[in-house]
Amino acid sequence: MVFVIPLSATCHADIKPRVYRPAVAADRAENLAAKYGGYLASSHHWEGQDGEIYTLELVVPPVYFEDLRADLLELGDLQRETIWEDWQPYRASHQRVYSRITLILEPAISLRVDFPRSGWNPARTLQKATQVFFAIFGFLVDVLIWVVVVAGPFVLLGWGLYALVRRRRK
Repeated sequence: MVFVIPLSATCHADIKPRVYRPAVAADRAENLAAKYGGYLASSHHWEGQDGEIYTLELVVPPVYFEDLRADLLELGDLQRETIWEDWQPYRASHQRVYSRITLILEPAISLRVDFPRSGWNPARTLQKATQVFFAIFGFLVDVLIWVVVVAGPFVLLGWGLYALVRRRRK
């Protein structure tokens, strides 16, 4: 007799971005975890050669793992990322299962002025403006197609009758 043990998967990730202000990014990461029903499991920081380095372990329900990961990738310039799944025996529904993300925030070395990250991203703004342009332009093309398809035969019929009447008068 063979016994089958059902398994469930949780995702884990190690993410290492360079950020301009690690302390601010660490606070933002903790808020993002809370936004998705997770929490900060542990946090460590120390002074490195280029400034403070933060290591955060964030825990989130598996259903929000990808959303939190995507938001964390926007904190800075990604240096390294590792993702893996952990298969464990299925647990009863009253036992909570979490996915973990270890975030290592290192300071970015910059020769430019460190402007605060306000969430403004010119590339994203251009992308949204382009989408709106195509939505409006697409709507106008849709209207033109409807007019041609629906009114076109009537216009052609009217034009043909007008030409026929005009030719008979001559």
